[in-house]
Amino acid sequence: MHRTAHWPATAPPLDPVSGYLDIETTGLDARRHGVIAVGLFHAPNATPVVDQVFAEEPGEERALVAWTVEMVSSLERVVTYNGTRFDLPFLSARAARWRITWPPVVHEDLLMDARRWLRGRACSDGRLQTVLAHLNVPRHDGTTGAAVPILYRRWLREGEATVRDAVLNHNREDVVALPALAVALRRARPTTDGWTVVR
Repeated sequence: MHRTAHWPATAPPLDPVSGYLDIETTGLDARRHGVIAVGLFHAPNATPVVDQVFAEEPGEERALVAWTVEMVSSLERVVTYNGTRFDLPFLSARAARWRITWPPVVHEDLLMDARRWLRGRACSDGRLQTVLAHLNVPRHDGTTGAAVPILYRRWLREGEATVRDAVLNHNREDVVALPALAVALRRARPTTDGWTVVR
């Protein structure tokens, strides 16, 4: 299992007991697909850091899930985007597959606030990348979540570090954007025709 840590050059203040979580998988069905990467943006020693793990082969998923359980268990709150319907149920199911106990989690899903903001707006969808663009939250990676399983199959065939790094960079960009998205959504104020952004 490949592990990496990244210290963003700029980062908003992070609650030391909270973590921003995002996962990458080989598909949408936890019964047939697996977790291949996990990113956690947190500040365990008052310094914001993105900790990431990557399964270099499918058999490393158990270690990856165990690492995630250990990290999540150290937090009082986990923040995701669409984690209610995807990330956390998927992780729980994969933990059960490996006979690992998934811990109780206090969870905030930013998608809920994003949906309120999206009402009445001409947005094509509620994907994270779309919402970030509409709220002017910077994101510098062009890889889509749909491309990740394709990249992972290529990694298994070729073992090229650049392919692995493309998956990790996509994951890192997503998780680093979550605190900024939370701030942007909290600054939004309801109006009669939806939500508007207070700049």
